Amino acid sequence: DVDLVTTVNRAAYEVWLNDGFGSVTRDNFGAPSGRNHLVDLDDDGILDLAVGNGSSGFRTISTLRGLGDGSFESPSLLPSDTPTGLGATVSRAFLADLNDDGLLDPTGKANSGIAIHPNSGAGTFAAPEFIDLSPSTTVNAFDITGDDAPDLIGGGDGLALREWSAPLAFLSPIESSTITVINQSWVVDLDGDGSLDFVTVESSPHRVARYSSVALTEPGPASGQTLLIGVPAGGLSFGDLDLDGKLDLFTFYQDSLNVYESTEPSGYDLSHSIEFSDTVRAITSADFDTDGRADVVVCLDNGELHLLRGSVGGVLIPDQVQMVEAVPTDALGADLNGDGLPDLLLGTQAEVRFYRNTGSNFVLESIVPGVGSRLYADQLGDLDLDGDLDLVLPAAGGAGIQVHFNESFIDCNGNGVPDARDLAAGTSSDSDGDGVLDECEPFLRGDTSNDSAVDITDAVGLLESLFLGATLDCLASADTNNDDAVDISDAAFLLNFLFVIGSAPPPAPYPNCGIGDGPSTIPCLRSACP
Repeated sequence: DVDLVTTVNRAAYEVWLNDGFGSVTRDNFGAPSGRNHLVDLDDDGILDLAVGNGSSGFRTISTLRGLGDGSFESPSLLPSDTPTGLGATVSRAFLADLNDDGLLDPTGKANSGIAIHPNSGAGTFAAPEFIDLSPSTTVNAFDITGDDAPDLIGGGDGLALREWSAPLAFLSPIESSTITVINQSWVVDLDGDGSLDFVTVESSPHRVARYSSVALTEPGPASGQTLLIGVPAGGLSFGDLDLDGKLDLFTFYQDSLNVYESTEPSGYDLSHSIEFSDTVRAITSADFDTDGRADVVVCLDNGELHLLRGSVGGVLIPDQVQMVEAVPTDALGADLNGDGLPDLLLGTQAEVRFYRNTGSNFVLESIVPGVGSRLYADQLGDLDLDGDLDLVLPAAGGAGIQVHFNESFIDCNGNGVPDARDLAAGTSSDSDGDGVLDECEPFLRGDTSNDSAVDITDAVGLLESLFLGATLDCLASADTNNDDAVDISDAAFLLNFLFVIGSAPPPAPYPNCGIGDGPSTIPCLRSACP
């Protein structure tokens, strides 16, 4: 008999076994659940379950293997457990090409080491390889030694550098520092010299420090350059506010945002501070208005999100305030939909929310599960080679790595430019505001009258539009010969089809509703198609 899988309040799925549908099992999926599909994914003769979540932006498809008794295994992750003693708890996930094959590999920091999942490039990943990296409160991967291959650097009670020697093989750790504790770390080009720097927030003493690649590879402990000392910092972000080619620092503490201007090579000086009405929970910097200057988003404990725009003179100017549904613990700016505007990721302990930058505010697009309490730029990268940024997160409870493939980069008209960028540039329009470009609305080719049929009335309507100025709601349907133009040849083509036996029918999508083959610039504002 036929069984049934349903979605419950977009937050769980139910499996109904067909005994009159009197038996039901339910499992909370931990995130808004969309369409469910039953399909034999592993070719074992037993139906498996694919559950999707998210409405736009990042979408997660998790697979649950059918056990043959009406139940399913737990949702699949990239697990990072190992019997070698590295431990199962993944506290940080990041992307790096650690086997030097040109593909980013999801990597999880698991207690005293890291678990690397080699990327096939097709959305699948091999079993993890494990690398010891002690101490490793933090871990980053970048080319420190100048051989164009990523090295590993771990920070905790000191620094441990492991030089790349071969794919997924690294030399024994080189102790590079005697620092007491490293709490957070980033890889950025602070001084604009084209060389990446390792930037840390440290304790005992409390300071922000920079380690150049040269300093990390020199013999003996690396002490690093102190950038800020004795400055309480709840978080740290970077951006060029004064357009001098060097990154300025943004920190927050309690209800204040502090801006430190680069005075390289000597360090940083406090430029100005901005106070808010409540405690600052998270900040991130990006050029949100694309004017070349760094802007800063500040998230407060009361749910307010403040956008401060960079201005002439290197000063942040408060610009707009909006409310967000969940108070984040961290934030990250990046262009996730390819429209040229940095969007916003807001993370909590249980999820990450993707907010699209409209140019005037931030609009919630999707929510994905995973630990987002700390967000770093190296958690974003193109894993499936489709041209957009995907996201990796530690799974809840440290069970592994969750990979979220980005479906925001859509090019429905086939012109090689993301639809969001077409809209932003004004080269395409979305007249009905449904998120689909006018030239990508489904239509029935030849149905110029929008009555779901192709007949003589359509030929008459097409001629009236050409010679009498009549308006067609779906101009794409009038391109009956699919030459990306509407002219008298389309009327002739349609009349031949209707009255000359053996004439060719209109090209796809005729005789069905759909989108035509190949790139098109002809819009369809409204059609009879669903």
